Amino acid sequence: MCRPDRARRHIVALLAAAVAACLAPAPLVTPGPPELAGAWIDVRHSAGADTSIWLLDPGGNDDLLRITWAADPAGPSAAVRHETRRRYGSWYVTGVLSDTAGRRLCVKPATVRMPGACYRYRLDTLGGTGIAGDTLARRRLVLLNYQGERSTGTRVLLERRP
Repeated sequence: MCRPDRARRHIVALLAAAVAACLAPAPLVTPGPPELAGAWIDVRHSAGADTSIWLLDPGGNDDLLRITWAADPAGPSAAVRHETRRRYGSWYVTGVLSDTAGRRLCVKPATVRMPGACYRYRLDTLGGTGIAGDTLARRRLVLLNYQGERSTGTRVLLERRP
């Protein structure tokens, strides 16, 4: 049989731990901030005829769009475009976007078998001018220490233009 004083101490200790857990500051989590939302071309896994596009939508969905071109049987000069879209899971950002050292881009796969991961990132703009002064400025997203299905290391993504 438990003594009343001991039982009270246990209850007080449990309540104190619960209150401390509730008051602990949670990391800042922003699902799908507009600065990172968009279609990103994976430079390492893309070519003219086979393009890998990482889709980060503002609602926090993380998809992969693969575009391939094949010869059209109707004529040798024509090509047929094939698109396959695969849902990976979700994405979000921790930290503050202005804190370049503390911010992270996190991905959480839809399957429980694969763990989620968070990566430090750089976001900048590559500039230039084209014909008739058109701007070729494009956002560049660089994920540091990225570990993916097929690659490990820095992952460079360029904003996809329509």
